Amino acid sequence: MVSYYLSVAWLEHILHWPVAFVVIPLFAFCNTSIHFDPATLGQLTDPLAMGIMAGLLLGKPIGIVLLCYGAVQLGWAALPAGVHWRQLIGVSILAGIGFTMSIFITLLAFAGQPALQDGAKVTILLASLAAGLLGYFLLRQSADVLENEPARATSTTRNTRPDVLNGDDTGVAGVADIDERVARL
Repeated sequence: MVSYYLSVAWLEHILHWPVAFVVIPLFAFCNTSIHFDPATLGQLTDPLAMGIMAGLLLGKPIGIVLLCYGAVQLGWAALPAGVHWRQLIGVSILAGIGFTMSIFITLLAFAGQPALQDGAKVTILLASLAAGLLGYFLLRQSADVLENEPARATSTTRNTRPDVLNGDDTGVAGVADIDERVARL
């Protein structure tokens, strides 16, 4: 029984990255049935496209950051130790990537209007790509800046979570734990 679990866990570990970053995005992209043609690209300056871009690239990050800022200021929450506002902003920009639900809503909102659907789909795809790139570069830049800053605690509570990314997986059945069990086989 144990060797079966370990082999399944090992297989899941091996397949996680290709499934998460190739299969699922490809499936989502193929299900959108986006048609690229010059007329669709011409709609990128329409008010609909500008609204979609503003919602994904500005609305989501502003909403996330303001809600988190308000929660911290009211004492309802605290940033975890080692987390800076710069990082929170970068992650909030990544929230604009969620194109699957946006396209689903587009199909419902513009049922029977294929021209509007196609324009909205292309805009959602481009806004998601822009959000991913902008979020990545902002997080990359903040990592470089934060490397040069002295560490500071931003939380008044003790952080009891293990630092799995830096190898401290004490008490956490994570990837390192599974790798050790597989190596013992």
